[in-house]
Amino acid sequence: MNFNQLLSNAIGANQEQATNSVFCDKNNKLQDVKLVEVSFEEQLFVTEGQSIPFADVQYVVIQKPVYENLEEYQKETGNLNYSNYRIEMSDKFTITGQCVYCEKEEGLWKLLRLHKNHIFIILVSEKNVTNMELIQSNGRSTFGREEERYTGEIKEVDLGTVKIDEKWVHKFPPELLFKYQALPLFKKNNFLEVAFTNPQQIDAMQVMSFIAGCNIEPLKANKRDLLEYLSGIVQFQNEKEALNELERVGIDASKSLATNEIESLGKKKGVINLMASIITDAIEKGASDIHLHPREKYLQLLYRMDGTLTPIRKLNLSLHQALVSRIKIIGGMDISERRLPQDGRIEYTGSGKSIDMRISVMPTVYGESVVIRILDSSQGLRDISELGFNEKDTERFINLLHSSYGMFLVTGPTGSGKTTTLYAAINEKIKEGPHIVTVEEPVEYKMEGVTQIPVNHKIGYTFARALRNILRHDPDVIMVGEIRDGETAKIAVESSLTGHLVLSTLHTNSAVSTITRLIEMGVEPYLLKDALVGILAQRLVKKNCQHCLIEEKIPESIRKEIQAAKNDKFYKGAGCAECFNTGIAGRRSVYELLSISPEVAKEIQDSLDINKLNEIAQKQGMVTLAEMALELARKKEISALEVYKIRANASQIKTLEEE
Repeated sequence: MNFNQLLSNAIGANQEQATNSVFCDKNNKLQDVKLVEVSFEEQLFVTEGQSIPFADVQYVVIQKPVYENLEEYQKETGNLNYSNYRIEMSDKFTITGQCVYCEKEEGLWKLLRLHKNHIFIILVSEKNVTNMELIQSNGRSTFGREEERYTGEIKEVDLGTVKIDEKWVHKFPPELLFKYQALPLFKKNNFLEVAFTNPQQIDAMQVMSFIAGCNIEPLKANKRDLLEYLSGIVQFQNEKEALNELERVGIDASKSLATNEIESLGKKKGVINLMASIITDAIEKGASDIHLHPREKYLQLLYRMDGTLTPIRKLNLSLHQALVSRIKIIGGMDISERRLPQDGRIEYTGSGKSIDMRISVMPTVYGESVVIRILDSSQGLRDISELGFNEKDTERFINLLHSSYGMFLVTGPTGSGKTTTLYAAINEKIKEGPHIVTVEEPVEYKMEGVTQIPVNHKIGYTFARALRNILRHDPDVIMVGEIRDGETAKIAVESSLTGHLVLSTLHTNSAVSTITRLIEMGVEPYLLKDALVGILAQRLVKKNCQHCLIEEKIPESIRKEIQAAKNDKFYKGAGCAECFNTGIAGRRSVYELLSISPEVAKEIQDSLDINKLNEIAQKQGMVTLAEMALELARKKEISALEVYKIRANASQIKTLEEE
C-alpha cells in the first residue's frame, strides 16, 4: 500500500464537493475546507485559495473513508494488525483511537484511522505533538478499556424536550453542522449524543467523533426542528463574535466610516461567518430571497418563503455596514459607492446544490438595503410532469410544443413561475435534438445542449436586437425571456411564421387577454392568428399544510365572489411545527391552457370579441384559472383566500384577511 497515493486519490475523488476536509489550527479553531494537495517537499497543505504550512495546523481529517471496511483493507495489504494510539498535543489535549497504519514523514504523522469498521485518513502535524504512543491491539478496545458501543438501533429524539449542552455545539464549525445537518446534544457514558436528519452518515460520525474525542451515538430528529434550532444557535454565536470584533476596533451604528474601513469590516472572520450562516440557513429553509433592511434602531432580516416575506430576526444595527460590505465583496460590487443602486452576483456550490444568487443593493434613508435572490438550479429545472398539469392538459401541452413552427406564450404576473414552465418546455424539446437558442435577462439556469444568450442593456443589446441576430444563427427553437415592447413582439411573430418555434412570456391576467395585448403592441391580427399555437396563463397559489388543517370561515360576499355553493366547505392551515407556524406547505400552479384552434383563429381576425373568445375556449375544454383554483379549494389543497386572490383586487383581499 502506498499511503501518499492513497491520500492523493482520496483528495482527487472528492474535488466535486465544496469541502472535503476538516482543519484544526494552532488556536484549536476548526474549519471545513477543500484540500487540493499535500506537498511533503514544501511541507504545505494546499487548499482552494491558500497554502498552509504543516506547522500551522494541529491535524487534518479527510471526511470520506478510503476503505469501506477493515476486511477490504486487510485483503489488499495483508496487514491483520491494528493499534491503539494516544497523541498528546502541545495545546494540552489528547487524541485517542485505533489505527491500522501510522508513519511519520517530513513533519507529518500519517494515520489510517479505524472507526466503526471504516478506514479514514488523519494527518497530524509533528511540530504540535508532544508525545505519540502506539500500543498493538488484539481487539476493538482503546487502551485496555472495551469500547462502549450503542446497540445499532437509532432512536428518535424530540428536540423540544431535550436540554442541549451548547458547549458541544460551539465545538464544531457551523459549516460542518449545516453540511451534515447535525446537532450535538450532550455527552453521556463516553458517548456524545448527536441528532441528525440522516443518522446513516458514516463520514459525519467519524469526523465528529475525532473532533469530540469520544464515540458518537446518532439519533434521528425532525429536519425542520433541527435546522431551526441549529440556525438560531449558530447565528446568535456568529452575531456575538462579529459584534465583539467591531467593538474591539471601536465601531458602532452611529459612526461614519471611510471606504477602506468598511472594506476591512467585510473581511472580519465574525462577519464572514455570520453572513455565511444567514445564506446557508436561507438555502436550507428553501427561501427564494434574503432581505436585509436597515430600520431606525435595528437591522431586519427576512426570508421570502413560499411567496410570503417572513421576519426571521432583528440584528444589531452596528452590523449593518459590515454585512453590506461583505455582500459587496462577494458580489463583486463597488464598496465605495453608497449613493446609487448596485447589482451583483454570487455562485455558490455546497450540500450537493448549485446556487446562483443575484444581489440588489439600494440606498435608503437609514442606509443601504440588500435583497439577495436565490436561484437553486436543482429546484428550477423541472420536468413537465412536475408542473401540476392534469393528464389531459399535459398531453395538450406536449402536443403544442411539438409544433414545427409557431409561437407559444406563458403569461402571468411576476413570480408566477413563468420561467420554470419555459425551462420545462425547453427540457422537453431537448429530447428531439434541435438547435435551441435562448435570449434571457438574466440567464437563470444553465442548460446542457442549449445556446443561452444574456441581454445587456448597457451596450444596447436588447431582446429585439438579439432576436434579429439569432435568426442568422440557424435556430430551430427560440426562447425569448420576455416580450416587453412592440418591436420584440413583431420580430417574435415574424420568426414564428418563418419556420421557428418561439417560446416566450408576457405579463397579462389571462390567456385570452394576451391576444388583445399583442394587438395593442402593434401586431397585426392576420399575422397573430397564424403565428400563435397556444397560450398558458398561470399563477402560484399557497398549499395548505395538511398537518394543521382547520375549517376556514368566509363571509357570504366572498363566497358569492368566488362562485362557491352554499354547502362548500373550505380549509386553511392553522400553523404548526411542520410548516414553521405559517399554515403553508409550499406552492403549486393553477393555470388555463388555450389552444389556438381554427375557431379561435377566425375570431381573432374577424371581431376579436374577448367574451366570445372565452366562450369558444371553454367549449374546447379550457378550465379557467378561477375554476381550477376553486376545485383545489374544495379538495382542501388551498384556502378560499387563494381562490379570491385569483379573482379579486388587493383591496378586497385585505377585507377577507381582516374578517
